[in-house]
This record gives sequence, C-alpha cells and structure tokens, in this order.
Amino acid sequence: MNKNLQHNLNQIGQGFQIKRIDQEDCLYKDLGEYDIEISGGHRKNGPFHLYVWRKKGLRIVYRKLDVRSISRLKFELNLVMELHEGSKQGIKWPEEE
Repeated sequence: MNKNLQHNLNQIGQGFQIKRIDQEDCLYKDLGEYDIEISGGHRKNGPFHLYVWRKKGLRIVYRKLDVRSISRLKFELNLVMELHEGSKQGIKWPEEE
C-alpha cells in the first residue's frame, strides 16, 4: 500500500477506509444510500478528486476535482456531510437538480 495514501487516510479519518475502485486504491466511505470516493491520494497533497455516488442508479451527485491540499479536502468533506444531512430532509444534491 502507498504510504501517502495511508497518511491521507489518517488525516481525514471520519470512518474512511482504503478500497480498490476501478483498478485504483481510493479513500472510501459508505453513507448508506451514498458512497464517497476520493481518488488521487497517492501524494500527500493531492491533487484529490472527490465524488459522491448515489448507489441507486450509480449516479454521481457531487464532484470536486483537483483539490490541491489535505486541508481543502477536509473542507470539502465537511460540505459533503452537510449536503448529506440535507438530502435526508429532501434537499437535492447539486448534480440532482
């Protein structure tokens, strides 16, 4: 396993794990109806590519590409968690509108 990927996993924590997706080791979190996938974590400061997938229909509902630092990635993940909470109350994800 890539040591930078493990370092990035330790930095974001929050219930993430390393999972092989499309032939690449990614950072992954299961949110029930949605999955978070972070690719590009093989270097300490990215760039990272963040995707949120709705499991039903395998549709991307949120994406943020070329995130250039772990601190910015954490910011984006906090936003994703807020959007996820809103989706539980019927608020649509940006790419579902």
